Amino acid sequence: MDNPGVDVTTSRTRSRQKLKYIADIEDDDIVNVPDGKEMLHPARYFEALYLHKFRAQGLGNTDLGKMLDLPIEQYDDFLKGKIGVTVSLAERLEVVSGMPREFWLRAQRKFDNSRK
Repeated sequence: MDNPGVDVTTSRTRSRQKLKYIADIEDDDIVNVPDGKEMLHPARYFEALYLHKFRAQGLGNTDLGKMLDLPIEQYDDFLKGKIGVTVSLAERLEVVSGMPREFWLRAQRKFDNSRK
């Protein structure tokens, strides 16, 4: 780790705490985006939970776009919240992040519904 004073255990604990705050995991392991919280674009969850880890591994936007099988422009638009998560993108986000596609789709649906 490049951050002196923060060990792997502390980093993992913080990540788990963020994840618990952002997404409740039900008994049946279905990820739930809580109601009553500010509706964020799914890219904000991606940034908060995963982007810093990928950056720490030396991956840039071009690398991440390739990992998600997105042209760089489309990846940038996703990060800016200009495009939504489709079933196809949710499946790719699941592969890259380990977060179930249902989470990404539910986050997008709640974000869309909050904009109506």
